[in-house]
Amino acid sequence: MKFAKVALAISGVTLSLVAGISPATAMGNAFTEPLSSHLPRVATDYKLRHPDDYIGLEKVIVANGGSRVSFAIGERAGLSAQAAQALHNQAAVERKESSPFGIMDLPRDIFEVDGYAYYAKDSNDPKIEYWFFNGSWNFRDNFIGTGAPGDASGIGAAVPNCWAWAGEAIAAQDYEGNSYPVKHFARQNAGVTATLWDIEDRTSGFKMLMDHGGTQLAFKRTKPGCEGEALQARYYYEHNQGGDGSWGFSISLFGMALSYTSSPLKLQKATGVLSSI
Repeated sequence: MKFAKVALAISGVTLSLVAGISPATAMGNAFTEPLSSHLPRVATDYKLRHPDDYIGLEKVIVANGGSRVSFAIGERAGLSAQAAQALHNQAAVERKESSPFGIMDLPRDIFEVDGYAYYAKDSNDPKIEYWFFNGSWNFRDNFIGTGAPGDASGIGAAVPNCWAWAGEAIAAQDYEGNSYPVKHFARQNAGVTATLWDIEDRTSGFKMLMDHGGTQLAFKRTKPGCEGEALQARYYYEHNQGGDGSWGFSISLFGMALSYTSSPLKLQKATGVLSSI
């Protein structure tokens, strides 16, 4: 896969802390390195360039000041990097041996989802603590399927009152490592315990331009306490095909539901719940 700059679409009231870019450049490729921005940037970059390498991802996160990482592979959650890698590798073998078709002939193996979560302290103020949850999708490289309405990539969370929403981001690439323009992402108003993005799925030269990517939701500890209360989050991705129009939504830790103005074929996948404790 070719190296490419990561184009992030980011929203947050503390962009300079969470995302590493200023509000003026929030829809572009520019990066700066204030405070805690470096870690989520390099983690996102590595995950996009190496979507199947969980052991390497954890090494990058730990080397840049993050905690050990908790992973979800599909609905299996709370996995170590080694367990996630083994489960992912086994699932890849099983997909090759199984039928690719599902309900109404929409292939069940056209994409997979995973998630990962970790803690980090602000590099300028160690008393400031963040919890980052990241969910990723990855389409089969030889699959091409587009059309309105767009796909949905979202995270639903349960948040104790000692933590607060601190930002969200999304990025994607084609399978050759070219960044997907951020103008094709549309952020939805999902509240402060969720993030949801409408992804305009496009093709060019017989490849999906958003072949794989990820969505991030960040939380900042606002006060001490909440011992024994966990931050929890789950990732969802829904692909649709053969429809038109748009969709409405609801999203939380307990599920994501889209209501369409047409009747497309659709396939949703979700990870298991990852917890901060």
